[in-house]
Amino acid sequence: MPTLYDRVKSGEFLFLDGGTGTELTRRGLQHGDDPCWSARAVLEQPDLVRAVHEDYVRAGSDILITNTFRASPMMLEAHGLGERWEEINKTAVRLAYEAIENVGAKRQVHVIGSVSAIVPDGTRPPEEVRRQHSRQSQVLAAAGAEAILVEMINDTTQGRLALEGAKEAGIALWAGLSCSLNERREPVLSADGVLLDQALAQLLPVGLRVICFTHTMAADIGACLEVLRQHWTGPMGTIPHASRSPVPNQYAADTYTPEEYRAKARKWITSGVRILGGCCGVGPEYIRTAREGIQLLA
Repeated sequence: MPTLYDRVKSGEFLFLDGGTGTELTRRGLQHGDDPCWSARAVLEQPDLVRAVHEDYVRAGSDILITNTFRASPMMLEAHGLGERWEEINKTAVRLAYEAIENVGAKRQVHVIGSVSAIVPDGTRPPEEVRRQHSRQSQVLAAAGAEAILVEMINDTTQGRLALEGAKEAGIALWAGLSCSLNERREPVLSADGVLLDQALAQLLPVGLRVICFTHTMAADIGACLEVLRQHWTGPMGTIPHASRSPVPNQYAADTYTPEEYRAKARKWITSGVRILGGCCGVGPEYIRTAREGIQLLA
């Protein structure tokens, strides 16, 4: 059986899943203001988490991303779940694999681990930040994740620390850049405002296998891809928003239908993208609709 990276290198079209958090809330999960609500669901509502994964496999996802975006030791320790961070990460990987087995897909489906580049507060020493990302990534790898996706890199310094820590897991390292356009319509990292080409100069030396645009407005991805192609010849992916985030005070207003997502995806493919997925608001129907359209192009 080919490894995930073998398939990525071959240029095969691969479909990630969509937003797990928005699917959990759409299916009735209540979270209030709990910053660790999605991680808590791994322990308290594992059947619901597994069911979301299963529906993405049925929709055509070739890669499932673990429900661990909010499961870093730093985040969980800050909100009363510090003693269970390892259990949550291991369980999240297991739930993804159980979903694949339950569906019985005839195609090969992979699992990669999600690590958030967001730090709960900005006062932690760099070495601690790096170490905490390393701890989570190593647990995800040991549990069976084939790659680590460091998501929502919207700050150059914190993103570099997260990638350096995640690399210590010893498996393929994927970077998920969160970008937007500044007032001059130039792609920048969405938190620190550093120009994308300058940010890439800082992040590429870490040693990446795949670069994706995650937590990024679909309308901005074309310009971001144009800059990325000038600095990167490796595999590229897109994981855009399609609705408002379920997290208070975090929004993505670039809403569109599954059919519109498919049309956007076709444009990204002409820019070299071969890995397609989504985050907030992109549900199983988006993946199913896109896969049906993309297969006609392959």
